[in-house]
Amino acid sequence: MNLKLFSKHSSINPYQLIGLFIVGILFNSNIIFSQTYEEIMRMRNEYEKLQNKELEDGKDGFMSNDARLPEKIIYKPSDIKSFYDEQLKQLISNIKSIEEINTYVDSIETLEYFGYDYFFTRDSIEFWQNLPLPPGYMLGAGDELIISLWGEVEKVDQVVINRDGEIFIENVGIINISGNTLDEAKSLIKSRYEKTFSTLKGLSPKSFINITLGELKGLNVYFFGAVNSPGLHTLHPFSTILSALIQSGGIDTTGSLREISIFRNNKELVEFDLYNTLSNGQLNQNIRLLNQDIIFVKNRISKISISGEIYRPGIFELKANETFESLLVYSGGLKPTSLGIGELTRITGEADNRKINQSKIPLSISKSFIMQNGDSLHISKLHTFEKKVNISGQVLESGDYSFSEDMRVSDLLSMAGGFNDSTWWNSIDLKNASISRINKNGERKKIKINLILMMNGDQGNNPYLEPFDELIIPRNEKYIFDRTVTLSGEVKTPGYYRINNTTLNELINRAGGFTARAFKEGIEITRDTLNLGWNDLDILLNHGDQINVPRRTNTVKVVGAVNKEGYYMYKPNLSSINYIENAGGFTVYANKKDIFVILPNGNANRKTFFNNPKVLEGSTIVVSGSDLVVSQPDYLMMGAQMASILGSLSTVFLIFNSTR
Repeated sequence: MNLKLFSKHSSINPYQLIGLFIVGILFNSNIIFSQTYEEIMRMRNEYEKLQNKELEDGKDGFMSNDARLPEKIIYKPSDIKSFYDEQLKQLISNIKSIEEINTYVDSIETLEYFGYDYFFTRDSIEFWQNLPLPPGYMLGAGDELIISLWGEVEKVDQVVINRDGEIFIENVGIINISGNTLDEAKSLIKSRYEKTFSTLKGLSPKSFINITLGELKGLNVYFFGAVNSPGLHTLHPFSTILSALIQSGGIDTTGSLREISIFRNNKELVEFDLYNTLSNGQLNQNIRLLNQDIIFVKNRISKISISGEIYRPGIFELKANETFESLLVYSGGLKPTSLGIGELTRITGEADNRKINQSKIPLSISKSFIMQNGDSLHISKLHTFEKKVNISGQVLESGDYSFSEDMRVSDLLSMAGGFNDSTWWNSIDLKNASISRINKNGERKKIKINLILMMNGDQGNNPYLEPFDELIIPRNEKYIFDRTVTLSGEVKTPGYYRINNTTLNELINRAGGFTARAFKEGIEITRDTLNLGWNDLDILLNHGDQINVPRRTNTVKVVGAVNKEGYYMYKPNLSSINYIENAGGFTVYANKKDIFVILPNGNANRKTFFNNPKVLEGSTIVVSGSDLVVSQPDYLMMGAQMASILGSLSTVFLIFNSTR
């Protein structure tokens, strides 16, 4: 319909219109299929690659965050060192902050009660079996006696003293030995045995007797008051107050270690003070217990804490009228870092009028200052800031050093490496050392020092240092020994070489010169991972340079938008275009205006209308591709698509004829 309507109002024949349409398609087909189609195909390929990468990196329907990150990040060594230096500074700052906070924290909850851990480890065996019998030990019910006879009469009797204090021996009878010591019991038993065995008598007896103790009776001791396991406990017969408290489970923290009472026969026998044992090593009150003794532990007298710069922080129990000095003795004394002042927190007042007061207690009144129940004392730390001096430059160990009084330049130099290595001192500019010193206004001034005069004893050139001085030791630029380069390839002696304002020509000569196969014009110099272009052998080398002398190749390399990339025989006087023709000429997408020649020394020259760079042996010719044309058109595919379009036009033409 549109074609028919168009034919009524136009002088153009419909067949002419179709022809123009076909011509237009054919005219623009090169652009359409060489640009648009290729661009679409490239975009589709990129999209498929992205999809495949997402499927590989993603799991359960989502993409891993790592898929959008670079696979490798390269850091310079200096960046890594700076990072860890900063982390170390932050760590040191945090530690100092924690230490500063700890000096002001007085948390009673974190302190331990002094003395109660003495009872934590209890004996699990009856260790008294291996102990010697204490002098004056009284035999009693439950003790076992071993009576041995040998000689003409051989006999062993094992008997246990009954509740009545008696033993019965066959052929001897009943013997009452309760309340006797072992020595007394021996005399009594022997006299009774002599009545039965006459060979025991006389100055030259033919039989002999020996009496020893076997199993011993236990003690029944009562524990009352603030103990962990009150009640009746059976203890070993040699028990003292301390061993009895250990075996019975010890004292609760609400109980007193200063007032432990022992009752015997309804009378208080002694009041035991454990602090005398723990602090002074005194055991004169640690008496041996007897059967039916009572140990009574009273409640704590007081609760006084001490923390800070002492050897044994904790919660202590002080008796009435005990002083600040007594508390220091119990806590192990002051550390050398203590300030010597106690920060006291004390509860004053009564009932509803109680309040907390804080005050400073100097050591000068420690002997007279009476402590009270509930006191909390903190011993402050002696604070100071660390004074530093710095040395930098040509020294073995540069950096910060602790400042000390009467410190001279020579002292700091000794700490940073010393004077013994004459080779190292040759690398120092001895006449131009200096001190950078800061004044009260924050300004720095420079003090020049002659180290030669200092080493000759001139104290004027060996001044005293002040805190935060910076000693700067310059390098002797005429004596540099720590800079090296690597030489490889076609030289007579490859290897590592030290340099000091050394040229490439001097280095080659030190290495014995070139070999017969050396390609002098193609020497490659790599600096900081990049190739260095050079023009003559007098170029100065830098520390870390890598120099390689290649062999002659007698070729020229052609790469880029040419039909046949590769190496081609070098011939003098041939231009870059000649070599490109040898490589099959330009491709259809070559950018003929963008050709450059990389010379064997690393320099690159671009070919222009006015400049046609000479091609030398070992050169590389690079032909760039066009920005618009990225690949050659696929004429087979173009033909298939054109046939499809022509088929569609034929259908339109037939429809048009049928309607006409």
